[in-house]
This record gives sequence, C-alpha cells and structure tokens, in this order.
Amino acid sequence: MRILPSRRRRAIHAVYALSRVVDNIADGSGSPADKLRALAGWHEEVDRLYTGNPQHPLTKALAGAIADFELPKGEFHGLIHGMETDAKTQVRLVSMDDLLLYCRRVAGTVGILCCHIMGLRREYGPQFAKVLGNAFQLTNILRDIPEDAARNRLYIPKEVLNNFGVEPEPLEGLFVRHGFTAACACVAEVARSQYAEAEHIRKQLGWWRTRPPALMNAIYRPTLERLIARGWTRWDESIRPGRLNQLWLIMQHGLR
Repeated sequence: MRILPSRRRRAIHAVYALSRVVDNIADGSGSPADKLRALAGWHEEVDRLYTGNPQHPLTKALAGAIADFELPKGEFHGLIHGMETDAKTQVRLVSMDDLLLYCRRVAGTVGILCCHIMGLRREYGPQFAKVLGNAFQLTNILRDIPEDAARNRLYIPKEVLNNFGVEPEPLEGLFVRHGFTAACACVAEVARSQYAEAEHIRKQLGWWRTRPPALMNAIYRPTLERLIARGWTRWDESIRPGRLNQLWLIMQHGLR
C-alpha cells in the first residue's frame, strides 16, 4: 500500500486497521459469546460512523475516507459478518457456495473498499475485487489447513469432501484420509480459475491503478502454485515467500 499516493494510502490503512481489529476479535481467546458481542459492537459503531457520530479512533480515521471515496457501508457490515463465522466454536461449511460467500465476506469486502479508494472503474472494479479476494482467501485456506484444524475450523466444504469419499469428522486424521488430497486439489483449481478471471479483468482496468493488487497477486498466485507442486501431504514444509523475494516483487511492481 506504500506505493499509493498519501491520501489513498491513509484511507486504505484505515480500512486494513479496522479489518485487523475485527479479525483479532474472531481469532482471540475469548468465548464465542464474548466475541460475537464484541463484533456486534462494531456493527453498531459502523452505523454510528455513517450517521456522523463515530466513537472509536479507527472509525474516526475512516470518516474522511468515506466522504472522499464513497465507501459503501454494507461492505463493512459484510466483513464483520465474515468474522462472526470465525468467532464460533467451530467452522464447518457445507457447499462451495458457502465457501465463496465466506471469501466474499472476509476478503471481497476489503477488496471492494480498496477499489473505491484506488478509483477503479465501477464497471470492472467490484468484480475484480470479488474474484481476486476469492483467489487470495482460497490460497490462505489451502495454506493454513493444519493451523485452522487446530482451531476447530475446516473450510473445505463437506460437499467437496463427500465427492471424493472423505468423511470430515473427526478432524483428527483428516489429512491422511483417502481422497483428501483430491478435495484440496479441487479447491485449488477453483482458486486458479479466480486468478485467471482477475487477470483478465485487471487488463481492462490498466496497470497503473492496479499496482497494489498486482503486487499482492505476484505473492499469492505463486504461493498457490507452490502448494499444488508440493502436494497435500507435506504440511510441515513452508511455502511462504522470503523477505528478499518480497522486496524484489515490490521493486518490480512498485517502481516499474
């Protein structure tokens, strides 16, 4: 985000700061009831923000961005609804539609807010944000399956697992069950299709204004390909890009 002009950068930093706060609530150590109460409080604070009476420093920081960039209130509420999914005792998704709705809420919402801030054309920007958000979140899900399982979260939908003869319960031993690798590969192909669609739309939007998402794409898309190449059994092998690799990507996409 540092490669953006200062006004847009401050607005996006405020959006990401709010995203981090609600994400930390969902991932925190409190009880599900306490987490849901805290998230409900953020729903109320978003409503206060849009009536001109924000109380929290983060929402006060967002007030100018809302006026400058016409940020839609529903996207903030959608983000919080996504965090409510993670705040529960366990996460289980039934269908691929459920998975894509979750991605839309926790990633697409932020993407659409960023598209408004970056001034991306309305006829392409929202769809670009949705499909790229899907691609990024699916990559995260495939990368973090063991960590999520330790939190009693499973984002691979039951219908996908069942299609490959995998019984999702109990989570213990799930990774070595016959058909689990095929289920992961199926979700990976969905992610690939989302990256491809996002790249097609990005060409319509132009390079200059899409530099930040292009940089993120340059990190996330190879991560997915490394996951696919590694396979779905060697979970102890890290595929995260190193700092030098990230610096090189910044130089390529930020200074080109």
